[in-house]
Amino acid sequence: QCEDKQGHYWFISLAGEVIEYDPNSKVAVKHVKGVIELPTNILCSSDGIVWVSGSHEDVAAVSHFDGHGWTREVHPMLQDHISYLSAIELTSGDMAFGGGFEFYSKPGGMAVYSKTGNEYTVSYVSSPQVPARIVGLAQTDPEQIWFSGGMLGNIGLPDFDETNYVEEFKVLWYDHI
Repeated sequence: QCEDKQGHYWFISLAGEVIEYDPNSKVAVKHVKGVIELPTNILCSSDGIVWVSGSHEDVAAVSHFDGHGWTREVHPMLQDHISYLSAIELTSGDMAFGGGFEFYSKPGGMAVYSKTGNEYTVSYVSSPQVPARIVGLAQTDPEQIWFSGGMLGNIGLPDFDETNYVEEFKVLWYDHI
């Protein structure tokens, strides 16, 4: 589902395993240690990091690989999973992951990984700034990110302020954006 800076292909197998394939040596490696147990999306970011999102032990989770090892983080605030359509790299280089479920009491929303030096820090944007459940994320320009699910709207960047909900469509669900 993505190609890293070394030309290796990364994908999630039908069995839910994270696989790295080197087309030059024709060797495939299954990654296990530090990887979340139920990956639903895999991305290669512009800084060379491989990101996997989904869930781990029934909690929303993200793992990222720096070329040497995996770092796994769970996000109980995002409830039980991160949607396969709601993981994106923003033009700033930040990584955003939407999660949540509209019927839970936890806030849900979005986890945003920002890089400072060689370290990532995580911040959260939650309801009511964004919906409790985010199914899809898309960035249309450097100053806004769109979200979908039970609501359609956008939020201003880089400070995640100025939320605008689209209300003219009388639709109960917005899936792919």
